[in-house]
Amino acid sequence: MPPDAAPPSTPARARFAFDVSEAVPLAGRFELAASWIAPTGLAPGDPVTLLVCLPGGFLSRRYFDLVVDGSRRYSFAEAMAARGHAVLAFDHLGTGDSTKPTPEEAGLSIGVDAITAADQAALEQACARIRAGDPASGTPPLEIARCIGAGHSMGSMLTVEQQALARPHDALLLFSFSTAGTPRFIGPDLMAYADQPERLRREMPEVLKRTMGGPY
Repeated sequence: MPPDAAPPSTPARARFAFDVSEAVPLAGRFELAASWIAPTGLAPGDPVTLLVCLPGGFLSRRYFDLVVDGSRRYSFAEAMAARGHAVLAFDHLGTGDSTKPTPEEAGLSIGVDAITAADQAALEQACARIRAGDPASGTPPLEIARCIGAGHSMGSMLTVEQQALARPHDALLLFSFSTAGTPRFIGPDLMAYADQPERLRREMPEVLKRTMGGPY
């Protein structure tokens, strides 16, 4: 940055929690946590590009808003906000600050379909809040001009699943993901399912027990 350049303004931030209990095949209340990062200075009715970010396996929504040595210079969310875009980063069920089923074994009942439905339910609630405005973060009512699904690894796969379910996005931005799968990295137990995706979905709880030891 040139020495006489003004530093970028701090974006507006909020933490949201959305009730997605109806999408979960278990009793109880389930919430998805989300981070809202948006440019400051937006006026009521301004159009924004909304980036909907889903993290990969073993990661949380903070992957898209990294803090390194106290600095957010590696933050994807801040970089996008500095360019006038709004970011919604979600924690999937069972990860980050979202609800974790208890006992832990109950998580085996939550498959790809339920995770995708929960992500979509949370996104619909988030979009309604953005359009209505969020006084807590000082965000006025905004027009969502376009919605882009941004995923990383497992989050990319779930973004594709969500797009197939409800078509919420105008475009997809998929990192560390391929429709070719990962045949070089899986053993014969999983390779037996390579051409049987529907069977794998049905038997996923037992497959997870055998290969991963648990739902997470």
